[in-house]
Amino acid sequence: MARSKILVAAGIACTLVCQMSHAWGPDGHHTVGALADQLIAGTHAEAQVKTILGSLSLANAAVWADCAKGVNPKTFVYSGEGRFPECKVFETTAGEAEMSDFVQRNSSCVVKPGEEACNKQYHYTDVNIAQGKYKLGLVGTRDDDIVAAISAAAHFLKGDPVPAPFGFKDKHEALLVLSHYVGFALVGCLGLLLQNRRSMKTLLPASIAGSFIFYIVTNSVSWLFDPGYVKNFAVLIQALTIGLPQFSATPSWMFFRNSIVSDLLFTLLFVICMNLGRSMERSRGRAVPRLRDPVAAG
Repeated sequence: MARSKILVAAGIACTLVCQMSHAWGPDGHHTVGALADQLIAGTHAEAQVKTILGSLSLANAAVWADCAKGVNPKTFVYSGEGRFPECKVFETTAGEAEMSDFVQRNSSCVVKPGEEACNKQYHYTDVNIAQGKYKLGLVGTRDDDIVAAISAAAHFLKGDPVPAPFGFKDKHEALLVLSHYVGFALVGCLGLLLQNRRSMKTLLPASIAGSFIFYIVTNSVSWLFDPGYVKNFAVLIQALTIGLPQFSATPSWMFFRNSIVSDLLFTLLFVICMNLGRSMERSRGRAVPRLRDPVAAG
């Protein structure tokens, strides 16, 4: 009974606090793309990326697949104009037509009742966290989930055939979606590193570390690339604490506070659920009576 009360209380707290948390969202994807831009600077890979994307950086390209979600899956008309600042770079006549064309070509998967449009299902997989590894065929995996989408985009860029239901018009489109999906894959890899260490001693410190790393990286990259910041140490501290003056109502430290609190509460909730589930299974195992041997009983 006490455990149930703790579980309910943790769930309510998560609901109340996490509405203000700093989600992965566009900032996270911009950061992964910006880091990639820096890592390939001056290499042959950078030249190849510029050949494919032109003047578009990986930092900006990384949100394209999310922006394409603004296309109505029934009419194939883009309706997200002006709603998301990060998508503004794609909200031209040609850019909106490209997103609409992508969604229309990637609408041949089997959509069950309650499921999202095909191109939205490319963004995730739903494997049980108790599984030790990803394997197609396990409950929650699909041949059009994020693992398959990353593989399809990579194969297309290499010139290999792409399996259905994926359809890429050219390398430009394939690189746009790949730059987005890889961000999610990095988060999944962190989870795999901890899959055999599911305890309070490892997961809670890992949650704090994850929140801290995300906070430092995203705000540092914002300071580095946002023209509103002067490039010196004092302004870097400003970016990490209060941010730009126009966002003074929600300073950077507030996002960090909400992020770390919500991450800790969610992690605590998941650990409690897993431990409670194991405890219930053990209790049921002990409660099942052993059948007597009919020969011995006779």
